[in-house]
Amino acid sequence: MNALLIIDVQNYFINEISKGLPGKIAGFIEKNKFDFILFSQFFNTLNSFYYRLHHWDKMFASPDTDIVPELGKYVGKENVFKKYKFSVFTAQGFPEYLKLHYINQLFICGMDTDACIYMSEMEAVEKGYDAKVIKDLSLSQRGNKYHLKGIELLIKNLGKQSVITSDNYRYP
Repeated sequence: MNALLIIDVQNYFINEISKGLPGKIAGFIEKNKFDFILFSQFFNTLNSFYYRLHHWDKMFASPDTDIVPELGKYVGKENVFKKYKFSVFTAQGFPEYLKLHYINQLFICGMDTDACIYMSEMEAVEKGYDAKVIKDLSLSQRGNKYHLKGIELLIKNLGKQSVITSDNYRYP
């Protein structure tokens, strides 16, 4: 089984750089088939290293943490995993969900290529999943330089096969 895993496409992370991304992801979903569509949803806390080290006081609650409206019709109670760290594999219930539903292939997209996508892809591969980042459906809120650096590091560490474009996706 496969899943499209949409990382942190939430209101706070949408800016001038990323404003077109939700529509692109929605269009991709409409044109393609997946066994599952999954979301990670980041939340900050007062105990997080984001707050302690950087004094970052965002992403504590709605509306910052909401999945963007363009993807709302794909969101349900069972397919959103709250996380408090970079990797989606730290989200409560996420690894168990993958096992329960026999998901062994992940197509990852969303925000930020140089952080949460990078960490989630690395951990997915370490755990034995066939995981690929969809380059043109992923971004970094701080710009293309960071996005491309994340892609470069994924290719360096995991090989060219770890990154695809949306045109290369085929339902198994």
